[in-house]
Formats: sequence, structure tokens, C-alpha cells
Amino acid sequence: MLIDLHTYSRASGGASVDNVVSAARAAGLDAVLFADREASAEVARGIARGTFGDFRVFVGVELSTRGGDAILVLPQIDPYLTREEWRELIAFGRPTLEDVVAYAEREGGVVLLAHPYDRDRKLSPRDRMFVHQRLSGIEVGSNGSHPSSNAVALEAVGYSGVPAFGGSAATGVQANEPRWATLLSGTPSNHAELVELLKAGNFWAVEIYPPGVAPRIARDDRGPRPDGGDRGPRRDDRGPRPEGGDRGPRRDDRGPRPEGGDRGPRRDDRGPRPEGGDRGPRRDDRGPRPEGGDRGPRRDDRGPRPEGGDRGPRRDDRGPRPEQQPVVAVAVEVVAPVAVAAVPAPAAPAAAPAKAATPAKAATPAKAATPAK
Repeated sequence: MLIDLHTYSRASGGASVDNVVSAARAAGLDAVLFADREASAEVARGIARGTFGDFRVFVGVELSTRGGDAILVLPQIDPYLTREEWRELIAFGRPTLEDVVAYAEREGGVVLLAHPYDRDRKLSPRDRMFVHQRLSGIEVGSNGSHPSSNAVALEAVGYSGVPAFGGSAATGVQANEPRWATLLSGTPSNHAELVELLKAGNFWAVEIYPPGVAPRIARDDRGPRPDGGDRGPRRDDRGPRPEGGDRGPRRDDRGPRPEGGDRGPRRDDRGPRPEGGDRGPRRDDRGPRPEGGDRGPRRDDRGPRPEGGDRGPRRDDRGPRPEQQPVVAVAVEVVAPVAVAAVPAPAAPAAAPAKAATPAKAATPAKAATPAK
């Protein structure tokens, strides 16, 4: 399923709920999650009444905390209705991010961190996000954040170990242009199923591009060309040749030869031989043998064996193992946290079945005692 996990309505400066749903359909999305800033009742009532038909609409809420903007997603819609029970978190001012996470865990929900590197938001956590260990997802792209902020978030999330998600979070003229979404590995039909998928972490951020537009995250740090078009490969920092033409490969730092010609390979720092000729390979620092001849390979510092013979390879200082222990090899597969895809996205592959556990070995029966004579 392709879902916009961070959508705004008019309550947060976005478009109307109907226009957001229409734009999501036109972009090829399967669902949206409205996460307005400290507002949820309008969308929750629409979900309860079945206003949106067969198009899946979910509701959450975005809360401004001391540790950044957090999206609270719960397994039922009741806390988002008229009473808006989540308001207890902001009753006494701006809560901490830990307070929101603790509330979500009590209610069986999840917390997603939004706008982690948005330079226009004073409370954006930036690198402080690494200290929060109980987040279910971190936003790496949204319409409302600058492309450079999205690029930094994209790089940082790769080191956090937390899944990445994307959402439009669009206001003003961008409200009807979803550019970021999230690919879920399943197709939830209600809030409880959505929360379970988010807890499992099987989702990826997706950036949506119109036909013929190059991915922004694949562009380099030079920014777009003022006149548009492709920048082409980066040129080196030597600048153009005064006389024109190709500069060719960079020369080394020895400068040109006084007599001209090619300098050839760099010589070592031992200087020329007094008697001339090739110095040959560098000798070790043990000095020449008193009796002459080749010194051979360097011996280790353990000294000769008292009984003679070869000492063999050096053993470590841990001593022998008391008993042989089984060795378990663990293979770790690193998967990029972000997928870039054009919509409609291909169906997500089915999850591999869990490996069956190896049955325990039966215990050996005790040996019968020998009867006394």
C-alpha cells in the first residue's frame, strides 16, 4: 500500500479534506493519514460516518514537543473524536517527546518523528533524535521541508536504525501536490492494523516524481542550474586552462623537471647511492649480520624454544579454552531505509516465512543401576 503518512487539512493550513483525498487519488496513492497540528475531530468524524467511501483514510495528530514534532497514531479513533483525549498531553504546556511516547505505549499506539532536520523549525531535534530509542519511524521527506533538510534527514536516518517514512505535510500552494509517501508491506483496513504494521517497521519512504523529472535525492550538492537542464559531471577545482583545451590528468607536486621530459616514478627518501647504481629494496633496521650473508626473516621476541625446534605461530594470551564451545555465525543484511519509486508502486513482496525452530534433542535415559550381589 502507498500511503501519505503526514497529511494536513485546513486545520493546519492545508487544503480541505475532500481536496486532499482527491489529490491523493490522482497521484496514485491508496490511503492517507491526516496528522493535523493539535486537531483531529473533523477527520475522525468523517471516518466514523464512512464519508470517504472505499478510499482508506486514517487519522492521527501532530504534537509540538520539546524534542520536536511528533505524530501520534493510536489503534482506535475514539481518542480523536469530540473529546480528543490526547489533549491531556498539552494541558500544561508543551510536553516532552518521552511523555508522548509513554502515552502512546499505554494506549497501544506508535510515535513518528516529523521534520527532524527542518531548519525553519526552532524545535527540530536534528542530531538529538539519536537519543530517542522508542520511535517507530522518522520522516525523511515532506513537501513542507526544504530539499536540503530532507537530504540531511535521509542520510541521518541510515545511521539511526529507525525506519523512514515520507508524507506531504503540505500547506499553501503545495497542499494539492503530494510528493512524498510511504510504502507499507501490508494493506491495513483499520487503525489497529495500521499500528501493527508501523510497529513491525516494514515500510519505506517514497518520493513521487512527475514523468521526466530527475530524483532530487540523486542530485549532487551544487543545487539546480539557474536555467534548468542537466549540470553534467563535476569539473575539477583547477579551473579552466587559460589557453583552452583539456587539462588532462593532474601532475604530481614535484614540479617540472629542469631539463624537461618525464619525471618518471618517485624515488624513495634514501637519496642516491654514493657509488651510483640502483639502491634495490630497503633493508630492515636490524643492521648487517656480523658474519655476513642474508639475515632471513625476522624472528619473534619469544626467544628460542628450550628443547629446540620451531615455536610455531604465536598463541593469544587468553589461555586454552576450558571446553570447546559451538560457534554461531550471524549474517546481517543491510537494507537501505529509503526506496525511490514512481507511482503506482509495485506490489510489495510477501514476507518470508519464519524459520522453524530446531526441536530440542531428547535427553539420554539414565543407565540402570547394577543390582548388589
